[in-house]
Amino acid sequence: VEVLKAQSLCYCFDLDETLLKSYCGNIVNEDPESSFQREWKIIEDQYSSEQKDMIRQFFTHFNERLKEFRKREEVGGLDNLVRKWGNRKKRHTCQIETAVLSNGNTVRRPVVKYDGPGNENVRLTEIQFPPPPVDTNMIFFIRPGWSNRLLPFLKERRQSVWVSTAGEMDYSYEAWRLLDPRGEVIKRNSFKQRINNVDVKNKNEKKSIWKCVLNESPSRLTSTRDLPFVVTIDDRTDVWLPNEGAYLHNIKAFKPYKNAHQTIPRDNELMRMVSLFKMLEEEVWADVKARDGQAKALWESEAQGIDPAAAWARGEVKPLQHFVSRVNRMRQSLQEMDGLLDIIDRLPSPPTADTCRKYLIKHAEALLRDKDGRTLLDALNQFLTLNT
Repeated sequence: VEVLKAQSLCYCFDLDETLLKSYCGNIVNEDPESSFQREWKIIEDQYSSEQKDMIRQFFTHFNERLKEFRKREEVGGLDNLVRKWGNRKKRHTCQIETAVLSNGNTVRRPVVKYDGPGNENVRLTEIQFPPPPVDTNMIFFIRPGWSNRLLPFLKERRQSVWVSTAGEMDYSYEAWRLLDPRGEVIKRNSFKQRINNVDVKNKNEKKSIWKCVLNESPSRLTSTRDLPFVVTIDDRTDVWLPNEGAYLHNIKAFKPYKNAHQTIPRDNELMRMVSLFKMLEEEVWADVKARDGQAKALWESEAQGIDPAAAWARGEVKPLQHFVSRVNRMRQSLQEMDGLLDIIDRLPSPPTADTCRKYLIKHAEALLRDKDGRTLLDALNQFLTLNT
């Protein structure tokens, strides 16, 4: 009912490597079993020597900043530290902010807004986990496109937003607070209801949209019911219940170091996602409006003594399953477009790739509804034939 009144879909987001990326402790950890070394093995296989040098410089730069933040009292506190980091081109700010803990208490935390190389949306803070004492000074990289595209999109449409994440609860609360500092998307007093933490290390526990959005335990009953107004966004598909794949929009994992070198394609996943969601919203609510008209027609025909079953059989009123299947087809088309944009990113000529991307985004809606039955792939192949 809430969704229909607001004319807004429900969105369920993962946090880590979907909307942000965080590091704590020693980022450049030489331990072969560390997360950095596992990540570096992937980098070794994918990038040139020049690109790898720039990526290592990126990690080294932010590793030094995190070390200095940890020892901030030795240089006279946050203000002195930020002045030390700043220059004419880069201006950083610091302040003490109030945060809500998972037990309902509030704490004051130091937060530095850092304008770093290739990453303008960086935050350094200390979360202060409960004992045993661990180093909880952390650096957060907020994904490009969040502050200027996706966050305004969610605020403008009064979206119902949930979070489903594998992070520790107090960490998740702080991560979302940094993303939504004014509480305009999820209010502070709604964190407990809207932020769902799952232990994905437990192989028997999976993320569930039913558990997150409706607080219902997944069961045989829920697995046979549809939630046509819900979209989930995650960089991983294996952490969700298998039968909930219809709701999942898979997104590339966020790697902040990709902005470290100009020859590495910049991360534009959230910008792309907003374009896709706008099309999905328009399609869904146009269909809802059409079904509303059909329902009114059925009501009026019943009032006039016309058999509703006969009207239904003639196709004058489409059943709910018709709407659900249309939404699912729309999602499949969006995923197809997402895959094509990924292919475009790998084309040898960047100008051609950029031209193709703009073409697809501009004409995607018309292509998805092409009466001749053309797919996006057909349209892209035709476009490449004419323009390459």
